[in-house]
Amino acid sequence: MNYYLKYMLVLLLSCSIHHCICSQEVLYTFEDNYQTGSTYVIPSDSAHFRRVKTMGYGTIRCQFDDDVPAAVRHGVEKAAGVWQCYLSNEDTLSLRVMMKNSLSNNNCDVVTKVIYIPIIEDLTSYPKCLLRHHGIGQDVVISEDYDAAISFNSDVDWGFGLGEELFSKKNATFAALRSIALAMGFGSSVETRSRYVAFRSNYSSPFDKLIFSESGDSLSQIPMTGSLNNPDLNRFVCPDNGYLYVKEMSEGYKLYAPPTFENHRSLKYLTKVSHP
Repeated sequence: MNYYLKYMLVLLLSCSIHHCICSQEVLYTFEDNYQTGSTYVIPSDSAHFRRVKTMGYGTIRCQFDDDVPAAVRHGVEKAAGVWQCYLSNEDTLSLRVMMKNSLSNNNCDVVTKVIYIPIIEDLTSYPKCLLRHHGIGQDVVISEDYDAAISFNSDVDWGFGLGEELFSKKNATFAALRSIALAMGFGSSVETRSRYVAFRSNYSSPFDKLIFSESGDSLSQIPMTGSLNNPDLNRFVCPDNGYLYVKEMSEGYKLYAPPTFENHRSLKYLTKVSHP
């Protein structure tokens, strides 16, 4: 969990959105992998204070499938408790949490599927919960009653918890903190399509608008070409030299951008580890 994410949450919640909504929802799928024993969560003093002062903050509702084990349930609940403290008191986020053994075939530990709704005037797709924050999109018919679905690999031996201890298991709390961030909009529309890098559709994500290169070029300046091969996009997200940043050019906002695009890593993690 990265300290700087809460500042980007403020940016996402404060962005202005036009009201010309596309009637068709889109689903953004994010894959993640985690290492055993190397990920843990150290809450800051301010995060602890916010968790114990829960009145007046938002609500994250978790719908668990019956086969979700206790370790994953507790991990998701702990992560939800951290994140909802940074939501406004009328904000809500609805999650479905499930287990899947088919994720091992794709070498994935967690898959997060987030419902996005395109805004035609902005050429941007916004997560369902972000539109609800702005009071937009209530009339759009959505196929599901949740904002995002989080699937945990049932072949993984999951642990959970907050603290400095290194786990002999993969930490479901850390994984859920990442997935909930994705559900709130911390996800790029860039992904690999077969052997090349492309946009998911002809609509960017609000997170894309925060990404820029060391030379000052912005991801939002690259022409949208949908799922077609886009050499300009490939050069931007896989820099040979320099780095990519979110919001500002400082060490804490530096994004992982390896020379070869990786769905599990690229444009998803800030390189400096800090505390929520």
